[in-house]
Amino acid sequence: MFILLALTGCGEKTAPPTAPPERVVRLQLEALQRADDPEPNAGIARAWEHASPDNKRMIGSIENFINVVRSPDYAPMLNCRSFDVSQTATDGKRAELIAAVTDEADTTYFYLFRLSRQTDARHHDRWMTDGVVPVRPRDPAPTPHAPGPVAPKEI
Repeated sequence: MFILLALTGCGEKTAPPTAPPERVVRLQLEALQRADDPEPNAGIARAWEHASPDNKRMIGSIENFINVVRSPDYAPMLNCRSFDVSQTATDGKRAELIAAVTDEADTTYFYLFRLSRQTDARHHDRWMTDGVVPVRPRDPAPTPHAPGPVAPKEI
């Protein structure tokens, strides 16, 4: 099952229209580090404003979105200690990025962010999040120093 999320920045109300996908994801994760600042769910509500139109249709309501973000699979992004973002693929219309999120207990979680460049008049050319899915590293490679690739987690 693929759960769709859209997240946004905390310091800025919106990502600049020209922001590349990596910057958009970084802004999103910064917002989630302070998800309840200045009040409960404030960061999550800002995130909802930047969901792609297709994402909003799938999720349905801000209440559903809050429940998804606070679920065990996605909660590590809330108030995380640190994160790192790497772009894995883009064709100018769609992008995929991997975020490594480390929580306060020093456990690292991985998420695949899927974004698309919007074509509707209201959001024209803006990168917006279509979905986020938790992923887990594959079994270690046979060589001891080779990093393992990332595979989608079945949920």
